Amino acid sequence: MKKTVCFILLSAFLMLSGCGQNKLDELSAELTDKLGVLEQYYQEYKSHQNDKPKGDEKYITNSRTRMLDKEYKQGHIYGEMVDEFFEALDNHDEETVKSMFAPYARETIPDFDQKISELMTLYQGPTDINKRKDSAGGVREVSYGKKRYVRSDTFPVVSNGEPYWFHISLSERNDFDESQVGILRLSFYTKEAYCEDLDYDATLTVHTTKSDDNPFLNLFTEKNITDEIRVICKMPYRYYSAGVKIDENEALEFVKQNDSYNAFKEHFGEPNAQRIFYYYELPDRNGNPQYLVLCVEEKKDEIISINVEDKWEFQYEVWDNPKYQR
Repeated sequence: MKKTVCFILLSAFLMLSGCGQNKLDELSAELTDKLGVLEQYYQEYKSHQNDKPKGDEKYITNSRTRMLDKEYKQGHIYGEMVDEFFEALDNHDEETVKSMFAPYARETIPDFDQKISELMTLYQGPTDINKRKDSAGGVREVSYGKKRYVRSDTFPVVSNGEPYWFHISLSERNDFDESQVGILRLSFYTKEAYCEDLDYDATLTVHTTKSDDNPFLNLFTEKNITDEIRVICKMPYRYYSAGVKIDENEALEFVKQNDSYNAFKEHFGEPNAQRIFYYYELPDRNGNPQYLVLCVEEKKDEIISINVEDKWEFQYEVWDNPKYQR
C-alpha cells in the first residue's frame, strides 16, 4: 500500500513537470528498489522490537546493529573451526588442512602447497593441549543485509611436551565474497621465535598482529634464543633461575610497608622473568610452577598490584595498591 501511494505521488509530480514515460519508468523502478530495502529493514526492526525487554532503557533499537551483535557474539564457530583444523593436522590429513583455507587464500598465498607441507612437517601432533578461545575478537561488517565476520587469535598448543604458538585469522561468514570464507591468515611459531617477537616489541607480535588484509601463511622457526624459556600465563619468557623461590606472604607484608619496586628488588633479588610485568617464582603447587606477578608504575617506582599466575592461567590477586584504587 505504501509503495503504491508513493508511486502515484511520484507519477503525478513527473507528469506535471513534463517528464516522459521512459524517465517515469526509470525513476519508478529505482524508487521501488529503494522502498524494498526500506521495507526489509522495517520488518527486521518490527521483529526485534517484539523481543524488546520491557523497561530496558539500554536496549539497542537499531535492529541491524542488534541482529549483528547477537550473531557475532555467539562466536563459537571460531573454536569449532580451529578444532577441526588441529584434528586434520593430528591426522596428517593434508587435503583437509588445505580445504580449510578460504579459496581466495589458497589462490593468493605464494607457494601455498609447499608451505602446508612444511607446516605439517614442523607440527606433527598430537595436540595434547590447545588453549584456543571459543570466541575471538575481529572485524564485523554489515551492509544492506549482507554480513562479514573475521576473527583472529594467537594461542599456544602443546604437542609431545613442546609448546608452539599459532595465529589464526578466519572468516566465518562473508556474504560479499564467499571465496573469502575459511582460514585467511595463519602463522606458526616455535617458542623461541614467538619469545623473540614478544621481546622485540612488548605489545605486538611483529609478524602477525599488525593490520594486514592480505592472506598469508608464515612459518617462524628461528631458534636464536639459547636461554631457558618458560611459559607463564600462555606466553613464553626468557627465564633466569635465582636458585631460590620467594615466599608469597613475606612479599605481601613487604609491599604493605614499602611499595617501591627498587626496594622490593633489593630485598628479594632480580626477577626470574620480565616483559611489561615482573615475575618471581613461588613454590610449586600440586607440582605446578607458580609465579608472583608485579605490575609496576615505572616513573613513580611504585608497585601497583601483585597477582599469582601459573603456566596457563591467572590464579588470584594478592595485593592491590590503595593509591591506585578508585
